Order: sequence, then C-alpha cells, then structure tokens
Amino acid sequence: MGLDAFVGSFNIGTGAAPRTQQVTTTGVTPLLVFDWWNYEVSAGDSAGSNDAEVGFGFTGGAAIHGLITGNSEDGQATSDVYQSIETTACAKQHLAGASTVQGTADFNAFAAGSYTLDITDTFVRDLRVGSLALGGADLSGIATGTITLNAVDDFTISGLAFTPTFVLLVAVSGNGAATRLQTSIGAATGPSNEWVVSCSSENSRDTSATSSYSRTDACCATYVVNSAAALANVGNLKEFTADGFTITCSVAAAAETYIYLALAGPSITVTTVNTRTDGNDIPVSGLDYDPVAVMAISHCRPESGAVTPDTDMIFSIGAASATDERVTHGSSDKNGEGTTICSSIIEHDAVWVKSDLAGGVAAVMDIKSFGTGGLVFVMDTVEPSAASLVPLIIFGPVASGLSIPIVRNNHDNQ
Repeated sequence: MGLDAFVGSFNIGTGAAPRTQQVTTTGVTPLLVFDWWNYEVSAGDSAGSNDAEVGFGFTGGAAIHGLITGNSEDGQATSDVYQSIETTACAKQHLAGASTVQGTADFNAFAAGSYTLDITDTFVRDLRVGSLALGGADLSGIATGTITLNAVDDFTISGLAFTPTFVLLVAVSGNGAATRLQTSIGAATGPSNEWVVSCSSENSRDTSATSSYSRTDACCATYVVNSAAALANVGNLKEFTADGFTITCSVAAAAETYIYLALAGPSITVTTVNTRTDGNDIPVSGLDYDPVAVMAISHCRPESGAVTPDTDMIFSIGAASATDERVTHGSSDKNGEGTTICSSIIEHDAVWVKSDLAGGVAAVMDIKSFGTGGLVFVMDTVEPSAASLVPLIIFGPVASGLSIPIVRNNHDNQ
C-alpha cells in the first residue's frame, strides 16, 4: 500500500522512428505518468528568446493517454501559431506554426524503476521533457475519455468502474488541430476545490494578440477561436457521483470537447498558493496525509477577473517529489508586438518559473520541504511586483489506509 512518486527530466532523443525511449523513475514502478515540454533541449537551466510552446500529456497504460500542445514562432512579422490535441499519444511536437509533425511519443511499457515510450514519429528537436511518475497500490482507479460541453447545462460522465475523487481536464479551443495556440488545463477534487489555467495566442496577426487566464471557480475554460480577448466555453465541477462526475457549463458560446483523466485511491488536494515579493516561506499545511509529490501549473499573474483574460501569454508547469527531484518549464508570447517576442525556460532546481516577456526570468519558486501534513515553497528569485497565483495538485497516500484493486477504463459522454 501507499503512493510512490518520482519527478525527473529526460531528453526525448532524435533517433529515427520507430524506436523506444526508456525513462528512469527511481524507486517507482509507474502506473501513471505526466509529461510536459516546451522548446527547450538543455539538460541544464536555460532561458532565452525561442519559440513558445505549451505541451502537456499523460499515460496510464495502453488505453490511457492524452495530450495538448500549442506553439508560437518567435521573431515573426505576422504571428505564426499551431495547436493540436490527441487521445492516442502522450507527447507531440509540431514545426512552429505548422501542422508538420516533428515528433510523437506514446506508451510502450511500465517496469520497476522506469517506463518506456514508443517513438512513432521522429523528433526533430531533442526536447527536454519533465516527468512525474506515480505508482503504488493506493492508485486504485484510473480512467480517461472525453466530455463535450455544448450548452449552458449539466454534463455527466457515468459508467466508470470506480468512484472518482479527482478529475483533470485538458482541451484546445475549437476541438482540434488548427493554426492557433489556445490551451486549457484544469483540475478539481470538489466544487469548491478547482482551478483552470488557459492560454491564447492568435494566428496571422501583424500585431501579436496574446493572453492567459486562471480562475479558482472553474476547471474548464477555452477561448473564442483565434481570439485572445474572450472565452467561449467555461465549466466547473458540480459533483462526483458513484461512477463518474458532472460538469456544469456556465459559458457556451461554442461547444468544446475536453479530455478527462479521473482518479481514485490516493489523497489528492487541489489548491493554490501565492508567490511572494520577499523570501519568506510559502506553506501549505493542514493536510491529513504526508505529500509525496506536487505539480504547479500557472499563468504567472494574480487570479484573473471572471471570464476576463489577462494580457500576454505566460505559462509555467513544474513538479517536485523531493527537494532534489524537481523541474519546471516556462513559456511566454508577448502581446502587442509588431514582431513576435516569444521565449522558453527550463529550470531543474525549481517548481515554478515566470518569464519576463523578454527572454529572461522574472521570478522562480522552489520546494523547500515536504513534511508532516504539508509542504513549504520558497522564492529563489522574488517577484518584482505583484504576487502570482500558483494552482497546485498535491499527491499523497490514502489517509485511511484503504485500497481497492486497480481499475482502468475509457469512457466518453454521449
């Protein structure tokens, strides 16, 4: 019994497909893996002007996978962006601003201390990929599928083989691959414990139009197609049911299909912290379990106004499983520029990083400690002005010590 976790990073490799890529997960036999990436390839810390990318995926076995990715090309007189969403792979990259695939990876196998990816399309760039692997008997229910929100109404997923206690939802605006960067990542453990982080960069603009959005009263939020100014689809978790969950759609200017990942078994907390303009501790306390991993996903500003995106696309995603097991990626695409100004960042000694919108780093947050009933963050580089909202997913062993057999299944709403 228990929950095991390992956070690390690896280079995906550029060897010709088809081939396999083994990834080390020290001390963990994975049952579920989250991967994230941008345009960085360095095994050391790096920041600079580069194409911006938001890339995030997961796999829990041969039938459990999903990803979203979107990129924006740096230094362009006319903005050049592209996005895609997949339910049959866990990592993918496109040529900046184009549909040309520059690498695809999918699940091959889990093993003691590692997992293996199938490289089905050759990666042109040797991407440095962040990875959070979870294993252990407490991870007892894993399911994925899609849910479509197409009206102001309730939408229910049912028929899962377990009662979920956590749901992750990802999407790109317009339900598929297209010339734009509009991504959404949300999570919930209850109607009052949810958040969403969304990004947008418009295509074919002589003056760049970009924004980001984050709220703690929704777990779904996508933009009007190729708009950085308005949201088209917003939803929040209404409830978990005995065999699924219900999302209430409150904004439905356009229909949207989200990939979901539902989990049961371990203790999972969806919450937020705020970064600081000083070096004081940033604690999370009062948990009824001892956390083993944390994931941080952020738009790197204070919480957005309701259905009101913030100017400039800024994004950070990172995780930690120990004070010496962490990595974070950051990206940005500045608004209002005649020539696009994009950047990408990777830090191997932090969980959150904020771009300064000019190819540099504005602020950095690290994990200071994992402890009894909580954890503590600290600013390695303090915020220059206002604190940023940092949404978190915290993972730990089941508090009751109870466990059920592992169940995996796929299911879509009708």
